[in-house]
Amino acid sequence: MAYNVLGSYALSRAAQNPDLAVVAPQDYTLVLSRAAMIPKDAASPQDGAALVDFLLSAPGRVALQDSNLIIETLADEDDLVVRQIPLSPVLLLGLDREKRA
Repeated sequence: MAYNVLGSYALSRAAQNPDLAVVAPQDYTLVLSRAAMIPKDAASPQDGAALVDFLLSAPGRVALQDSNLIIETLADEDDLVVRQIPLSPVLLLGLDREKRA
């Protein structure tokens, strides 16, 4: 049993091993949005924009689903309570070496 595992990793592993299953808790499931950013000083911002456009397109979403990087089916679960983790600077605290020390 594993808890607090990223869904994309768990689903990929379960797809390779029929003895594994991924079960979302019924009380609530935390969901973190995927984010894509283009740095303001990117060497090729037009290529970054093309990538973001692809990721948001129907074929891009299919590719992300096929890679288990996004899970569209969570929204279809009637009895599943989904709590979204907002994208904010708070998520960067774990990267701060002084906060981890």
